[in-house]
This record gives sequence, C-alpha cells and structure tokens, in this order.
Amino acid sequence: MPPRPVLILGATGAFGGAVALALIERGVAIRVFSRDAVKVRRRLGYSADIVEGDVQDRDALVGALVG
Repeated sequence: MPPRPVLILGATGAFGGAVALALIERGVAIRVFSRDAVKVRRRLGYSADIVEGDVQDRDALVGALVG
C-alpha cells in the first residue's frame, strides 16, 4: 500500500506554500486543502491533490482527511 498523502493547509501562503514545495521536491505525495484551487495550481502546478473547501467547514475538512 502506498503511503498516504500529507494534508497541507495554507498552501497559498508563505509558510504552507514553502512546506508544500519542499515536500513535493522530496517526492512526498501531498493533498492541499484550500479555498482557491486556481491559486494552488498556479503555485504548485499539478503536483498536488487539491480539495477545495474552507477550514471552518468541519465536514469539508474531515472529508479532506478521509478522502
């Protein structure tokens, strides 16, 4: 079974984006939870699985963790 992706919050910001890029460079699979998939694609390209949603929406966040 392949390793599960690491969930990144805030990938369009300075810290979260730097963490996401560092993990991608190391070959780690990541999933990004963001309100804006377009911004994530601009920053990370197609190297990440993106789940759109707001961190204040508990059901959406749980879905990103489980899915």
